Amino acid sequence: MDSSALIGALAVVGIIVVFALFRLGVLGKARLPPLPEAQPLPVAELSKYFDLREPALAWERVRAWDLNHQPPSFHTPAPFDHLILTHRLLDFCSGASGKLVLGFNFLVAAIENVEFDPNALAPGGTQGLLTVYTPSGRTFAVTTPAFAQALQQAVANAG
Repeated sequence: MDSSALIGALAVVGIIVVFALFRLGVLGKARLPPLPEAQPLPVAELSKYFDLREPALAWERVRAWDLNHQPPSFHTPAPFDHLILTHRLLDFCSGASGKLVLGFNFLVAAIENVEFDPNALAPGGTQGLLTVYTPSGRTFAVTTPAFAQALQQAVANAG
């Protein structure tokens, strides 16, 4: 292979890599600023950090676990630390890399039930245990009552 063919091949590979990084959100979106632990975040600023196809109803810093995984303690770190709710989707994201990365999501219309126990972690605390039931199983998250209420309302409106 001559040098001009090698340079052309490397240019094509480079373009593909850059395109893939944009699609994955590694390039193109801003890094997350330092955010407060466990509280609602301003949905008006979410588009700076995450691609949305529709407006967000709620965005919150949380502790959330994989589908059908029950941790030994709900006080331990979790793989997902952001929940984003739109009329159509409930997105489970991680901000560990400094950028919001989608882990998985549920169609709001497919959510069968939502339960919230405000005393699961500490009586009278600012957070409780959210349990989301879908045809695939259940998922747990530690959220504020406001996020749980927004999700319950979205599920009711989707049904």
